[in-house]
Amino acid sequence: AERVATPTMSRTIEAMVREGLVQRRTSPADRRALVLTATEEGKRLLEAGRARRIRHLTAELAHLSAEELAALDRAAEVLGRLQRIGGPADREAP
Repeated sequence: AERVATPTMSRTIEAMVREGLVQRRTSPADRRALVLTATEEGKRLLEAGRARRIRHLTAELAHLSAEELAALDRAAEVLGRLQRIGGPADREAP
């Protein structure tokens, strides 16, 4: 969970609805819940941002040494393993 406060999330969703990026409806399964669906404009904006981040990251990775790339590869393996087992961030502090 991102631990975003409810009022903050409500304002964010409302802004996205106003800007035509998402559609909001009540969940048929639980009337207390909302279902958000990205509009075509929301999907376009999301994909454009994703493509921009990938281009930037690809350009930055091209400047790394073989040793640095190997270190990132090892780190990615560890992060993937932690994600699969519900890593330390999901565990309660002692």
